[in-house]
Amino acid sequence: MNPQGAGTTSATRIVVVDDHRMVLGSLAAALHATEGFEVVAAVSRSEDVVPAVVRHRPTVVLLDYGLPGRDGLALLGDIRTAHPACRVAMMTAMRQRSVVRDAIARGALAVMSKSAPLSQLITTLRGVRPGS
Repeated sequence: MNPQGAGTTSATRIVVVDDHRMVLGSLAAALHATEGFEVVAAVSRSEDVVPAVVRHRPTVVLLDYGLPGRDGLALLGDIRTAHPACRVAMMTAMRQRSVVRDAIARGALAVMSKSAPLSQLITTLRGVRPGS
């Protein structure tokens, strides 16, 4: 259980998005168990991302680049429109620099490799939250 507890204002509220259910569940569980993080939604389908953002008003969305349907780049603008204060960190298995450039240009505050260790993901998410 998250030591900060659900509903505390000091926790960074996170929506995790990945189309691979094992990855999604593992990330959500690991982040929820991390002090200072509260996973408020775990979303596997691109069409469910914006409704989850509107409903849960997260501090940060951890967004997979390679989603079926609308990819992460296409969703970045929708997330920013739906909840302008929300920060977005993108994760990707792709290694092209153009993916990083495009994601940053569209509003992602961080882009990281899916092969990075969990500790790096946690550091990145702490770095993109407001006041960091």
